[in-house]
Amino acid sequence: MKMTMKRYLLAAVAALAFGGVASAATQTPVVGFADRMCGPMTFSMGNSGSREYVTSTHVTHNGSGWFVLRLMNNGNEYSRTMQYVVSEQSFANQTEWYGPSRRNPAFSMRGDLFNEGGRMVYEEKAYRLGTMIGDTLQDCGAAEPTYAAQPAPAPVTAYAPPPSTPSAYTPGDDGVPLISEYRARPSALGAVNTKWS
Repeated sequence: MKMTMKRYLLAAVAALAFGGVASAATQTPVVGFADRMCGPMTFSMGNSGSREYVTSTHVTHNGSGWFVLRLMNNGNEYSRTMQYVVSEQSFANQTEWYGPSRRNPAFSMRGDLFNEGGRMVYEEKAYRLGTMIGDTLQDCGAAEPTYAAQPAPAPVTAYAPPPSTPSAYTPGDDGVPLISEYRARPSALGAVNTKWS
C-alpha cells in the first residue's frame, strides 16, 4: 500500500513538474551533444511490474548515436544498447532512437530527448506488436539551448580574374618549330631528321 501511494505521489509531482503529459507543441529537440544523468522515472502509461525500479538513467546522444544506461534501486544496471537494437532516428524536429528487443522482437522501444518548459526530458515508449504499452518520463535538468534555423548567408561574389586580352601568339611563332614540323625538316646534312619519327 505504501509503495503504491509513493508511486502515485511521485507521478503527481512529475505531472506538475512536466505540466502533464509531454505535448509536441511545446517540445523542442535537443540539438547536438547531450550527456545527462536523468532523475527518477515516472509513468504516464503502464507500470514497472516489479519491485526493481529505475532510480536514474544516464543518457548520452552525440548526434549520431546513443548510450542509455538504466540504474536500478537494487544496484543493477541495464544498457539499452544491450537490450535493444538501437538505431538513430533523429532529424531536425526530434532527437530519438528506436529499436526492437534483442530477446523478443515483438517488443520494441523508442527513446526521445527533448526540451520542454525550461527542462530537458528523456521519454521512453514501450511497444508490443506495434501497440504502445508503456510511456515514461524523466527530468534531466535544465534545458540546453536550442538553435533556430539560421538564415541563409548572403551570396558571396566569387572572384573572377579580369578578362584577358587575346594573345597574338600562335604555336610556332616564337621561332621554336612544332614537333610535327621538326620531324619533316631536313637536317643540315640534307637527310630527313628521323630521331622523332
